Formats: sequence, C-alpha cells, structure tokens
Amino acid sequence: MESVKHCCESMQYHAESTCDQHPDRFDCPDCMVHRSERDGSYGLIILNEAGGGVITISYCPWCGTKLPERQEIDLIEFYEGSND
Repeated sequence: MESVKHCCESMQYHAESTCDQHPDRFDCPDCMVHRSERDGSYGLIILNEAGGGVITISYCPWCGTKLPERQEIDLIEFYEGSND
C-alpha cells in the first residue's frame, strides 16, 4: 500500500484505522472514512449492514481542507494493468 499524506492527523487516523474485530473496514462502526486508492477520492463509509458504499466528500470534516479532486481513470488502462 502506498503511503499517503493526509490533510491532518484526524483524517490520517480515520482514513487508515483498522479494527481487530472487523477485518473489513466496511463492517466496523469505528471506521468512518475511506480513501480510494484507485481515484484518490475520500468518502464517508456506509456500513455493509446498511447497504454498504461511500458518500464522497470534498472537504475534511476535521480541519476543513479542500480534498483532492477525484482523478479520472482510463478504465481500459486500469483493467489491462490489473493483469500484470
């Protein structure tokens, strides 16, 4: 996993936190933020028991910093690269 510089310590904690009781972060009520490695976007986690998913956010909930824009990806290049 690539090291990411987050906007503040709170974002780093919440985007990288793990849980001993829940191997999947989307099953843990203590894991609040997901950062997509694929496109760099941040979002609030919707637990799997509530349907799962992510609500994309544009600003850090703790420090107010504008978060990086979602990066567009070339799907053909993405899927061809996944076979390496």
